[in-house]
Amino acid sequence: RVEARINDLLAFNEKILNHSAVGILTYKVTGPCVYANEKAAAMVGTNVLQLITQNFRALEAWKKSGLYDLVEKAIRTQEPVTDDIHHVSAFEKEVWMTVHCVTFKSKGEDHVLLSLSDITERQQMEEALRQSQDRYRTLVEAQTDFIVRWKQDGQRTFANEAYCHYFGLTPEEAVSGRFVPLIYEEDRPAVEAKLQRLVSGVTSVETDIHRVLRPDGSIG
Repeated sequence: RVEARINDLLAFNEKILNHSAVGILTYKVTGPCVYANEKAAAMVGTNVLQLITQNFRALEAWKKSGLYDLVEKAIRTQEPVTDDIHHVSAFEKEVWMTVHCVTFKSKGEDHVLLSLSDITERQQMEEALRQSQDRYRTLVEAQTDFIVRWKQDGQRTFANEAYCHYFGLTPEEAVSGRFVPLIYEEDRPAVEAKLQRLVSGVTSVETDIHRVLRPDGSIG
């Protein structure tokens, strides 16, 4: 009866691991794969039978991606380690994954356990966002028109190169001050009134033509 309960428990644990949303791998510290679940196999583009024939110490893909060094760090320090890894597997599957690695003993032998979370989609979205921001920045900086962004109190948060050049400001100086003092004094009330309408939600767009004070004191 005890043996049957143990077998049932082992079968239950096996089912949990095999149907986990997280990839699970275990290796002896000498290199041979001891266990791999279906999620881990799918993440690297293969099946479980092929994966458990591998020896991680012989895998160039692990060394290129930094996965090998991560496992070695866990073995060396005997502490859990975690990192985001950009990996191209031995089966030519490209994947971004968060890898948690910890050592343990089984039947008197040292092993290492890896849990893998697929973050490829997140990384692709972040890369797309970076590229979009780069394109926007290039477009804005190439404009000869002034492009300025500011908060409700008039504090500048961005100014393009054309604006900075005209007013003799560095990018750092541009975002450390307010834009209203650069407006010719007689024109400020009209500008501030339009800004107040924008802030209060009375209107969503305002247009204004006003004079400005240049660095040499002249009026532009």
